[in-house]
Amino acid sequence: MRKLVLLLSFLFLSLAAGVLAVAPDFALKWEQASQAYREQRFDEARITYERLVQEGIRNPRLYYNLGNTWFQLGEEGKAAWMYEKALALSPRLEDARKNLRLARAGTPSPESHAFILFQPIERLASRYTAGEWAAALLILSFPVSILAVFWILSRRRILRCLAMWMTLAGALVMIVTGAVFASRYIETEWRDYGVVLRAGAVVRNAPASAAEAYYEASEGERYLITESNMAGWYRVKNPESDDTQWCVSEDLILVV
Repeated sequence: MRKLVLLLSFLFLSLAAGVLAVAPDFALKWEQASQAYREQRFDEARITYERLVQEGIRNPRLYYNLGNTWFQLGEEGKAAWMYEKALALSPRLEDARKNLRLARAGTPSPESHAFILFQPIERLASRYTAGEWAAALLILSFPVSILAVFWILSRRRILRCLAMWMTLAGALVMIVTGAVFASRYIETEWRDYGVVLRAGAVVRNAPASAAEAYYEASEGERYLITESNMAGWYRVKNPESDDTQWCVSEDLILVV
């Protein structure tokens, strides 16, 4: 037992030492990149921010700052890509949402295909991550379970009736919350999206360079990727018409 305690203490101290070693290095690089950005040395800021990303740091503010840097360098597609990554982690980061619209200026915004009464729910759902909706569902389950027990065990008719209606109302809220969670989980975890990196990316009707060209995708535009093949093509869904076409994988970068 004593050896186990000593081993756990050693592991804890080793982990703490690693965190303390990384944290100052992260803070130093962050400040260096921020200082370079303030002094309009955008390429230097980009390099430093990208080093932090390559080190495995997943932070919405880091993606947001790197997106701003790419935007200043005239790379709207890569800027939109970073803003998308920031919003995937923090959907309520309004600065990233605003700058994403700027990066996609002139790009047609896809309209919601949901029934008009469901569109407010759709907008609310997009403001929170799948993990946050899962947490909300878990929290709701506790009072609803208590109400259900009270409904079953209560001997007073009025209290039992009240508990019944409150349980049913809570269950309905849980069903809606569960549906929203499932929708967000599918949207963010199961589906792959790509952002167009360059202007002039051609969308074709088949995965071949000689295939008929439908149109040129706008830089920074987001597409749902429905299929990929070994030849280096993505089958994508048009955000406006829901039709599917093909695009060279080099012209798209995945939002992950």
